[in-house]
Amino acid sequence: MDFSLPSNHATLAFGALLVITVATRTLAVTVVASALALIVGIGRMLEGVHYFHDVAAGALLGLAIPAALTAMAGAKWRKNRGNVPNG
Repeated sequence: MDFSLPSNHATLAFGALLVITVATRTLAVTVVASALALIVGIGRMLEGVHYFHDVAAGALLGLAIPAALTAMAGAKWRKNRGNVPNG
């Protein structure tokens, strides 16, 4: 097993989880997406291509980047919302 930090599969799966959660805001969809992201991460370890810390780092990265981008976009949207003329 080679050291490969972070797991790209876990990064993408958990990033998709966050995007799906924000986009749908539905508990059932979030639970299914969470289960699928966990299956991807566990699968990478069971296949022997990643260690736990590779998958954990990928999951954290996959959650952090979309969360930060969403927060920045929301802040910019709230700031600009008051600058729109009443057309």
